[in-house]
Amino acid sequence: MVLLTLALSVSGCYRTATDVEVPESVFRLEDFCFADSLIGWTLRGVDPVKKIYKTTDGCSTWFVVYKSERFILRSICFLSNLHGFVGTLDSSLLLETEDGGQTWISSGYKLAGVPKGICSIQSPDSKNVFACGRYSGPAHFLNSYDSGLTWKVSDLRLHLSSAVDCYFFDKKNGVITGGVWDSNYFSSRPAVILTTDGGVNWKRVYEGVAGSEIAWKISFTDSKTGYVSIQALNNPTDTFSFLKTTDSGRTWLLRKSQINERGFEAQGICFISEMTGFVGGLNRNSNTSEGHLQFTTNGGSTWTKDTSYKNINRIRMIGNRVIASGKGLYKIPVK
Repeated sequence: MVLLTLALSVSGCYRTATDVEVPESVFRLEDFCFADSLIGWTLRGVDPVKKIYKTTDGCSTWFVVYKSERFILRSICFLSNLHGFVGTLDSSLLLETEDGGQTWISSGYKLAGVPKGICSIQSPDSKNVFACGRYSGPAHFLNSYDSGLTWKVSDLRLHLSSAVDCYFFDKKNGVITGGVWDSNYFSSRPAVILTTDGGVNWKRVYEGVAGSEIAWKISFTDSKTGYVSIQALNNPTDTFSFLKTTDSGRTWLLRKSQINERGFEAQGICFISEMTGFVGGLNRNSNTSEGHLQFTTNGGSTWTKDTSYKNINRIRMIGNRVIASGKGLYKIPVK
């Protein structure tokens, strides 16, 4: 992963949001991925009609390659510009394509019906695929070493009550975020687990003390430095928290920030340098339940709100662009 030292211009290019040409979701576009600088996909996952969109011209135009009223589409990963997977939150569990998304088949039978949903699916190369779920429990880890031909499913209950996001540097080393609780999801404490042997063994490397919080999305700027957003469920305050690691996820430091948005529930996170970062999410305390983008140019010491971006669940650096999926698919201007 290349560390990009991009500076944010608050008074210039960062003034307004730029919607990619995709219809806005009633709630949000759950996830997205790109095979290269031109070819990418995004998910409209929880609206009455679920859709998978594809672009072949770097976000200038999009077209629908899949439509369903049944599956709850949650996560997406492509190994190439042809072979990809979509994780769902229902009994199908996994959809698969080998023609760039033009046709999809259910591959859930390969998982033996054990998981209850796939919230994150990710691959560091063309062979190894890693996934986890579900955000509300139970917690499972899924991995394939043959491009999805066969899968192994592991129960994570000794380490997590729920699993949200996974990030693997290579086929051996990775982290999973989620929560642990004694009674139910809304009493969750945020947690991060680490593996150095491809998921055979796991170690809990962070557990918070606050209830009603869950570790959500993961962002690494390089092989050492990474960040995890912490969603405060039904947050009554004007603060939010995130985690930072400088040793590839072996230890994590909790950072708390005061912001100008009471009720903000952090979800999507992406830092593009040590100083510049973005966090988006929900706000169930607002009249519309819409959370807005927070951005920092000083490493998270202070944050500024931008109301142009709403309900962001995933933020990624794609080439030299920052893209976020929320009520629209947004290109966040940086320079």
